[in-house]
Amino acid sequence: MGSRFPAMPAGGAIAPRSSSSQGPTKARSWRRPEYEGTQAFSCQIGNNDVDVMEWLNHVNDGLGMDLKEQAWVLGMAMECYNKGLITKKDTDGVDLTWGNVEGVEAMMNKIARRDGLAMSWPRGS
Repeated sequence: MGSRFPAMPAGGAIAPRSSSSQGPTKARSWRRPEYEGTQAFSCQIGNNDVDVMEWLNHVNDGLGMDLKEQAWVLGMAMECYNKGLITKKDTDGVDLTWGNVEGVEAMMNKIARRDGLAMSWPRGS
C-alpha cells in the first residue's frame, strides 16, 4: 500500500518561492519562510506586510541568524526605543519605531556584524 503523501525530493523539501512587485522588496525573489518566520517578522516587530515579512526572513537566513532569537531581540529593542530607554543616538541613527522594517533590516545587519550597540545583542534576549 502506497503512501498518501508524495516522497520528499532528494535534499529535503523545497519551499515555494515568493516575489514582490512593490514596496521595499520590489523585484526581489526568495523562498517562503517556515511558520516561525511568519510570526517573528510580523507581529513581533509591528509589521503587517506579508511580502516584507517573507523578505526579512530571507535576509535573516542569509545572515545565518536564529530567526526567533533575532525577532525577540529586535522586538525588545523596539519596545525600549518606543519607551525612550534607547534613542536614535544609541542605535547609530537607526529608527526603531514599531513597524519600521527598514530599521529592522539595518539592525539585523548590525547584529550580524556586531556593530555599535548591537555588539552585545547576538547573545540573545
